[in-house]
This record gives sequence, C-alpha cells and structure tokens, in this order.
Amino acid sequence: MLYALYAMAAALFLSTCILGYFVYSLSSRLTKLTTGTSGKSLEDAIYQLMEDHTIHQHRMESMEQTSGRLNTEIKSASRGIATVRYNAFTDVGGKQSFATAILSEDGSGVVISSMYSRERVNIYAKPIANFVSEYELSKEEVQALKEASKIFN
Repeated sequence: MLYALYAMAAALFLSTCILGYFVYSLSSRLTKLTTGTSGKSLEDAIYQLMEDHTIHQHRMESMEQTSGRLNTEIKSASRGIATVRYNAFTDVGGKQSFATAILSEDGSGVVISSMYSRERVNIYAKPIANFVSEYELSKEEVQALKEASKIFN
C-alpha cells in the first residue's frame, strides 16, 4: 500500500511539473504578446485593426466597381484602327485613295473611304455592326476591316 501511495505521489508530482511547464510556456507567450503594452491598449489595437479592415474592404469594393465600369467603357471604345492606301484609278499614282476602319471590341464602328481622282475626291462612310457592314465593301475596305479587327482576336 505504501508503494501505491509513492507511485501516486510521483504521478501527481510529474503531472504538476508538466502542468507547470505549460503554464510557464503560456505565460511567456502572453508576456511576448503584450510586451510594451497594457491589456487595454492591446484590445484597442485589435479594434483599430478591425476598423482598418472594414475601411479597406469598402475601398476594395469601390475599386472593383470602378474596374468593372472601366472594362465596360473600354469594350465600347474605338481601339481597332487600320488604314489601307491604294490607287483607285490607273491614271492617278501615289496611292492617294484610302480606306480606314475604326472598330470597338464588340465589332461596331465605321469604314471611311476616300477615292481620289484628278477632278475630285469622293468620301464614303459605311457603318459596321458585329464586324459586318450592311453596305457592300470594296476589297480595300474589307482589308482595312480585317486589319482593324486583328487586335481583338
């Protein structure tokens, strides 16, 4: 019976030592956490961090909305532009005639053509929707349209 009491005392002593180590470890971690601050200032710091997080979250949402709006605006902006110069008539040199295509990402825009001759200059504008015109396009206008749409492919 005496040996049983010694065994229980040894087990209790060992348990006390292990628990003491855990208490010391937690105490030192708490001391490191609160070094230079009081418990109250640590609580204030946590509240300030939560407030800053909320502010930054609102800023992020605002930036995401702005980014979405800018993406929409960019898609409708004229970004595909190409010009093809050519001789409309055999008696006129210097490639004075041209076809220019101006397109947005959704394929809307215009093809502007100028045909130069010695007597006059004719200018034509043909609307484009979904990269196609309802009006017949010359081969130079088609070429300008293809060149302008390359940026979107």
